[in-house]
Amino acid sequence: MRIFGTAMPACLLLVSITTAPAQAAGTHFLVEGQVAGLLTDSTDLGQASTLVLGVGGGFRRLPMIRLYFTGQAGFDWFDARRARVAADAEASQREVLYAFGPRAYLAFTPRIRMVFDLLLGGYWARSQWTLNGLETYTAVDEGFSFVAGLGLQYRVLEALSIGLRVDRCEFLGRTHRRNLAAFLGFPEGSAEALLARTRFGLTVTAHF
Repeated sequence: MRIFGTAMPACLLLVSITTAPAQAAGTHFLVEGQVAGLLTDSTDLGQASTLVLGVGGGFRRLPMIRLYFTGQAGFDWFDARRARVAADAEASQREVLYAFGPRAYLAFTPRIRMVFDLLLGGYWARSQWTLNGLETYTAVDEGFSFVAGLGLQYRVLEALSIGLRVDRCEFLGRTHRRNLAAFLGFPEGSAEALLARTRFGLTVTAHF
């Protein structure tokens, strides 16, 4: 309830921007694709892909700033190896992430802009552990996610931008994965249990 209470004023502000009679000129919708590499806090490497949809607009008196309300859905995956004296484990993680929140653009020139995201949402994750190449165990977790992102975009055309992006993903959950790891004899530290990560990627955005 606290999350919805915090997000509601931001939503109302963005709706008022996009529906006000004195709208700033420009596009008001965006569709963005992201592809990225990821690094977890336990130094596992993986990949990610994300689709973003947004609606918003600008301020007539502040043309360098634009605000959007965005929703995104994505898929992250990575594989890792865990070892102890008597056994080895091949662990894989597959996750579906979804989040919603504001995006702000700050234009330095008509073509170059900084992008800021602050999103709250959730995730569904499936972990698979194969012990000594023989026995396979699976755990499923779900919980809350938080994403803070920063990017730089170049507007190639009025309707198309390309860019670079980095974001930080934090999670609440992982109870089943943590219990399975302990059961198999691979107790996870705080970084491994949360598997928070940093993603570095490329973006292509359509504006209309």
